[in-house]
Amino acid sequence: MERLDIVIKNGVIVDGTGNPWFYGDIGILNDKIVYVGRSCPYKADNIIDARGLIVTPGFIDIHNHSDITIFSFPEAENLVLQGVTTVVCGNCGFSPAPALNNTSDIKDFIEPFLPEGAKLPWSWGSLGLFLNAVESIRPGLNMVQLIGHGTLRINIMGFKADRASEDEINAMVRVLRDSLNEGGWGLSFGLLYPPGAYAELKELVALARAVREYSGFCSIHLRNESSYMIEALLEALKISVNSGTPLEISHHKAAGKENWGLVKTSLEIIRHYRSMGVDVTVDVYPYTAGCTSLSALLPPWVHEGGLQALLERIRKPEIRERIAKELKMYHTTWENLARATGWENIILTNLKTHKEYNGKSILEVANMLRCSPVDVILDILLDENGSGEIILHSMSEHDVELVIRSEFSMIGSDSWAWSYNVGGGHPRMYATYPRFFRMVRERKILTLEKAILKTSSMPAWRIGLLDRGILRPGFYADIVVFDFNEIKDMNDYANPAVPPKGIKYVIINGKITVENGRLSSERHGRVLRRKVRELKLSS
Repeated sequence: MERLDIVIKNGVIVDGTGNPWFYGDIGILNDKIVYVGRSCPYKADNIIDARGLIVTPGFIDIHNHSDITIFSFPEAENLVLQGVTTVVCGNCGFSPAPALNNTSDIKDFIEPFLPEGAKLPWSWGSLGLFLNAVESIRPGLNMVQLIGHGTLRINIMGFKADRASEDEINAMVRVLRDSLNEGGWGLSFGLLYPPGAYAELKELVALARAVREYSGFCSIHLRNESSYMIEALLEALKISVNSGTPLEISHHKAAGKENWGLVKTSLEIIRHYRSMGVDVTVDVYPYTAGCTSLSALLPPWVHEGGLQALLERIRKPEIRERIAKELKMYHTTWENLARATGWENIILTNLKTHKEYNGKSILEVANMLRCSPVDVILDILLDENGSGEIILHSMSEHDVELVIRSEFSMIGSDSWAWSYNVGGGHPRMYATYPRFFRMVRERKILTLEKAILKTSSMPAWRIGLLDRGILRPGFYADIVVFDFNEIKDMNDYANPAVPPKGIKYVIINGKITVENGRLSSERHGRVLRRKVRELKLSS
């Protein structure tokens, strides 16, 4: 080994393990790290002078949805330019595959999230064929795929609100096992969103047990993240306790001013369960506003039968009146996002037909049109064919910091591959990681070493990636070089599509993808398929 492809020299190396930083060089040959230490003795075709810069593992986004947009935006420029090298997709119960049965319902489940002009080819049936399709476009970053419980349920039951029978649960388990054998890394639950919202504990535990057989993990969007967040957390913990499956609680929060401070209780509960041997962790994004589909404002029963049934339903005056009454209810076991957040704090975004309302609150639009907020929601859903998103300003800065500081939390963007030319959406799509490191620098909420741990080896450990997330010889060369004194988000809610500052180099699988802050025209990501052997574990 006389000559390497790349040597990063004189950097401040934060290796991802949580160990103290040190000065040193990193040598890369092909797609692997081959040298870490002082004064690399090898010559290289490409020398990166990292004097005064931080050198870290590439950021692993534990909570992402790029599987629904990667075919339209394969460069994933909004993610790569903030240092993300690997994304975990298929979260919140949503995944485009498997699509073996009831494909039209699965399309209606996924496609309302797509931006204008974006499309999914739907050329697959199984998860394996979906991964082949993603591989064929050579994505700009590495992709890990979870199987969405909502998608799985639609395959077997359509959009029925019924309790799953024993036969239906067994059928879901068979499809899940096939998908895990084809490269899936685990299962995601989205219990806020129908049809996942219709599932009972027996169904959830049976599926989680199948994941445990393959040494995978489950992520979960809790059934409620506001007034009934603690109850929803305890339900999630029951899934893990009864199945023995590791659990990742997605974008942990307490939404609604009256619920601020609940995360102190929830984190203590999680700490208690961990002390008893329950493997549960959480992820968090560094913002006080969330983002979801406009249709998520509606009660679960409105969604029964799928998108077309929903649209037919909300045309009827008596149904609209019932929805209006339910949205006025203060406490509900299903998550009443409208009551928890307030119409003035719910901002419309990514509308295609009514672009003039993007960036305006539902209350603003209602006042403009001299109608009720509920009429605004229902009329827009009809005009947009069920699509459209909302940004919900509902969280406390103190709560967000508390979750970030927790020893069992990691950072996830809850975003997707996107284009600056399309723009719009939530600021987290473009700057989650630079914003996080700015908070670390300015507020001293964590040491730099712990901050890097939450973006690299910790998510890698949770996923089961045993050869990424640490700067060590033999590991894949996914690396970020950034200026810690400069790194920050440059965007806001009014103008989200602005690149961050401070990211100098991004290397993915040994190839320079960002150089001096500029994105390469070549894409170097891979589909990471889990190679599993079914483990015969006792139940």
